Amino acid sequence: MLPHRLSYYLKLKGPSFTVDTACSSSGNALHLAFKSIRCGQCETAIVASCHLTIHPGTTVQFFRLGVLSPDGIPKVFDEDANGYVRSEACTCIFLQKSKNAKRIYARIINAKSNCDGFKKGGLTFPSSQIQEELMTEVYKESNINPSKVSYVEAHGTGTQVGDPIEVNAIDRALAKKCGKQLLIGSVKSNIGHPEPASGMCSIIKVLIAMETGFIPPNKNLRRVRKGLEGIEQNRIKIVTEATELLDNDAIVGLNNFGFGGSNCHVILQRFKKQKINGGLPKDDVPRLICVSGRTNEAVLKILDDVSNKSLDEEYVGLLHQ
Repeated sequence: MLPHRLSYYLKLKGPSFTVDTACSSSGNALHLAFKSIRCGQCETAIVASCHLTIHPGTTVQFFRLGVLSPDGIPKVFDEDANGYVRSEACTCIFLQKSKNAKRIYARIINAKSNCDGFKKGGLTFPSSQIQEELMTEVYKESNINPSKVSYVEAHGTGTQVGDPIEVNAIDRALAKKCGKQLLIGSVKSNIGHPEPASGMCSIIKVLIAMETGFIPPNKNLRRVRKGLEGIEQNRIKIVTEATELLDNDAIVGLNNFGFGGSNCHVILQRFKKQKINGGLPKDDVPRLICVSGRTNEAVLKILDDVSNKSLDEEYVGLLHQ
């Protein structure tokens, strides 16, 4: 009922459904929304994800399975990594065709998903080969040479099995073909693992990097885990301090893997428009600010925000539109 309530409230008549592929739920939801717009099924899409750790039973189950960190610290890619830390998140993004967009944070070049299928290690054991195949396919389909990739936001949960499998897959699919050192990181070192909402949190981290020009650093990395060949041989570098995201049209890859074998990869391109003179208009014509809200407080909040900023004709135009 959750997506249907939103569709009811907002009067939306396109496809409306919940996606559950465990930890890759929001990545797969984004993939499906992206496909729906591309094939003409809808013009716009709302992709939302939420994870709340309300009932302790689920946490107990994962702890007994041995995938949670006993000390509650996410040590992604670290030698002492001992599991992930469950966290909460509510995230939402709006997708539309760039020609209709009033504000562009980034462009989705492609998104693709696959599934591990049968594995000798069991249902919950990730597959490095299938992850590698997914990354190889999505870049080949998009005609993007791995050397063009500026950064990869890894799924990186801080588990002893998952991190080496993913990093080695990134190494084979991208880093070995890159011709330069590939930067990687994982937002889970900063905020923990919000499970089904994790893919969307990774996207928001990438958008922050694209907006500010700096990739947020990983935390809790003391000693890089042994066996990560790409890092040991300097083909891959983990971002441990604020690092500049080069190129105004930088291409960033994003991994989102699901507990059980559902994998997703998204390619984002930076949309960096340079403001001229801070958005000041070239004329001295006064601008009339027209806003609306459901309450007086809502209107006053918007007007206060406008009055506390210097005049920016793009911002005024955005409010009017």
